Amino acid sequence: MNSFMYMKMMCKRHLRKISFCIILLMIPIFTILVTYFTKSEKSSIDIGIYNKGDDALSNSMEDYLTSLDGMVNFIPLESEDELTEGIKKRKLDCGYILPADFTKRLEDNVRLGAIRAIRSPGSSMASVADEFVITAFLNTYSYDILKNYTINTGDFSELDSDEISQELLALYQKYLISDETFRFTYENSSNEYIDDIELIPALVTHSVIGINALFIMIAGLAGALITYKDKKSGIFTIFSSKDQAVFGFFDVFAPILLASTVTLISLTVTFGIDTLPMTFLRLIAYMMLVAGFSYLVQTVVKSSVIFASFMPILIIGSLVFSPVFFDLSVLLPKLSVLKYLFIPTYFICFKSILPVAIILASGLLLSALAITLSYRMEKKII
Repeated sequence: MNSFMYMKMMCKRHLRKISFCIILLMIPIFTILVTYFTKSEKSSIDIGIYNKGDDALSNSMEDYLTSLDGMVNFIPLESEDELTEGIKKRKLDCGYILPADFTKRLEDNVRLGAIRAIRSPGSSMASVADEFVITAFLNTYSYDILKNYTINTGDFSELDSDEISQELLALYQKYLISDETFRFTYENSSNEYIDDIELIPALVTHSVIGINALFIMIAGLAGALITYKDKKSGIFTIFSSKDQAVFGFFDVFAPILLASTVTLISLTVTFGIDTLPMTFLRLIAYMMLVAGFSYLVQTVVKSSVIFASFMPILIIGSLVFSPVFFDLSVLLPKLSVLKYLFIPTYFICFKSILPVAIILASGLLLSALAITLSYRMEKKII
């Protein structure tokens, strides 16, 4: 029996298992559903804002907040009752009431409770919304403080107050929005830029890559467990030592190939047909890495019980340290090296030709090493 025929037989063997087929179908269905609902559902969170009067500062804050375009969406309302009703019905996450005499309050140093915040116990973005409101206040009121201070110092007495105001406003606005002062960008674990407006959908769809990478790794580990069973049953004894080593590798590789095929379909549907060539190359490299690793561990570890007890460590470690759903190294940079101990990282994080080529070479080397080691051990037994 040649290698191709054995590989074909192993794939048919797995496809006859109803449980395996169900899992195989669930992955692309889950991936497509996540992508569809993430892109179709609204990702911004609505915050209500009610301006009680015609105060200049309150109006400026309202204009600033309602002009924002991103994850948090401020909606102007006509009354306090409309605001509280929206929060009660969960149409709004929380809300803010701007006073009619805001400027006078500040001049009289009556600041406490000037802006009323209304929220329910289930408010999820209240603390984030607070930061937006504080920013709006600083953005609008700090210029008045700067202008009054500049005029009162008398350092620019040769200019009248209108000239000072005009020049100061131009400089203030320049440095307020300039990237030279502060600049924030969002990136995923692959250092790809994410538009902040699409931050939540992008992070969710990015986790689809991690889920599929984890699925392929689990398929490889499951294939290694099947190899233990096949070797114990004696079906390999009719083959030579060389064929036993090679066919044992195909035992591991068969479920990986099937899992990778559905992953290729899933990711192509999710990210578009133009990503197909690079995804295909990445999957080939990752398949070899998973297969080589799984078969090498199976060859070295003689007990299937020990191997099976090792699997949860790999799976949980991958979920925690690999950026499957989130990148732990962003919060704990000192732990960043740990993610490279877990295989899914090499599919999630590396997407350019050179790293993929290195991963492929590493996978081929691991596979060759595992087959050679298995051959020598089988030959020694015989």
